[in-house]
Formats: sequence, C-alpha cells, structure tokens
Amino acid sequence: MIGESVEKPDFQDDLLNEACEDLRVENVEGTVLDEVGQNMITEYEIHDRIRGGLEEGRARGFAQGMAEGMTAGMTVGIAEGEAKGKAEGKIEGLAEGRAEGELKKAREMAKGMLAKKFDISVIAEISGLSEEEILALK
Repeated sequence: MIGESVEKPDFQDDLLNEACEDLRVENVEGTVLDEVGQNMITEYEIHDRIRGGLEEGRARGFAQGMAEGMTAGMTVGIAEGEAKGKAEGKIEGLAEGRAEGELKKAREMAKGMLAKKFDISVIAEISGLSEEEILALK
C-alpha cells in the first residue's frame, strides 16, 4: 500500500523492471493520486453503506411484515368473532324461544284450568305462573 516498502521484483529484463517501477504508486504524481483518491470508496464507507442498507432493509421488512401480520390477524380475528357471535346468538335465541314457548304453554294450560273452575292457587302451583298472571288471563 501507499507508504509501505515493498521488495522490488527483478525480472532480469531492464524494460520489464522499468515498467514495473513506473506502475508503483510511489512513482505516480501527487495530483493523479489526489484525483484517484477522491473517486475511491474506503473499506469503512463500504461497510457503513452495507450496514445502512441492512438496517433499512430490516426496517422495511419489519414494517411490511407487521402490516401483513396485522391484516391477516384482523381477518382471522373478525372471522372468529363473527362465528362466535353467531353461535352465541343462536344459543341465546333458542333459549329465549324455548322460554317463550314454555310461558305460552303454561298460559294456555292455566286458561284451560280456569275454564274448568280450578282453584287459582292450584293453577299457580301446577303452571308455575303467579296468581296475578293467572288473574290477568281471565
């Protein structure tokens, strides 16, 4: 490298030895070296650019991965939520429907018992309705 003392090879040929001597950096004029040096990238700059590119690539990849992951997660989450909501709604609807059906049946039974002149307390005990509800059926 520049400034280092390197053993000169002897090619046993004056013309080759002279050409080799002309190619040595220490024999090149300073202005030529300055121009070449300005266009050269140091090893540190190369590593710095690589490191910067890696960091930028990782950041972009992370952001893209997060966006894709969030989209996929939200899609799955929404689908699971909808399915769970439908299932719970179905169960709740069935329970409400059964309760309404049982109440309707109890009222019909109470009306029939009232028509046959059963005592209100007996109708309440058998139907599960309150005496107020039974009296409201009259």
